[in-house]
Amino acid sequence: MKRTYILILLLTGCTGSYIGLPETRIVNGPPYGAVVDNNTIKFVWEGNEYTTEFRYCIDTILSEWTDAESITLILDEGWHTFSVYGRNLIGEIEKTYPRTAFLVDGIRNGFSLAPLLDTVSITRHFTIFLRAETPCLHRYEHFVIKWDKSKVEFSGILYDSSSYSPNALPVIITRSYEDSAEIFLSMLGGDFPEQDRVICSIEFVPINSGECDFILDGEIFDSTGTTIPLDTLQGGRIVIL
Repeated sequence: MKRTYILILLLTGCTGSYIGLPETRIVNGPPYGAVVDNNTIKFVWEGNEYTTEFRYCIDTILSEWTDAESITLILDEGWHTFSVYGRNLIGEIEKTYPRTAFLVDGIRNGFSLAPLLDTVSITRHFTIFLRAETPCLHRYEHFVIKWDKSKVEFSGILYDSSSYSPNALPVIITRSYEDSAEIFLSMLGGDFPEQDRVICSIEFVPINSGECDFILDGEIFDSTGTTIPLDTLQGGRIVIL
């Protein structure tokens, strides 16, 4: 049907008929200034009767010409700009085109150490928290936390089960070394909750003054053992006085 339509335009164009300028509009996508709570965004647009192809731009990335009228994008957290414009059968490009700018502020599967930066006295113990930010439902967790053994000494670890479901059956294995701790968690009676939570708190003893970085590595898995992508893994730093 589309080929027949183009042929008719060509024939009428040869006899002097008018081919108008293309014009597009965004019919689905975040409105200008919106805050979006997830990072998978679908845009849908449409052109007028003279528009045959489209080109869209997300931030500074420009697509090729296409006859598609939608795209689904997975975006990083932060501000983004999306625009789209069309061209007609004889190659004339739209002069003005729709544009929207929006904030993605809903990263999931974010794991971090808290506080990110703190100052402590060499005369007292201090605690680092391992936190999860709205992770997707998953069955297994594996984390490694590393530090400078010349600055701090591992003292102990405490897990927080207050956010687990009533019929949950967590299995936890912890291995501690001079400069790291390895944490294995599995949920035999269900999945880990899909909500913000504190996974555990780790206590340390300061040894020497100075800065000590805490590095976080980790991965989560579904019930089949398949890795689930992580959005963020954020470590922290302690300044010992």
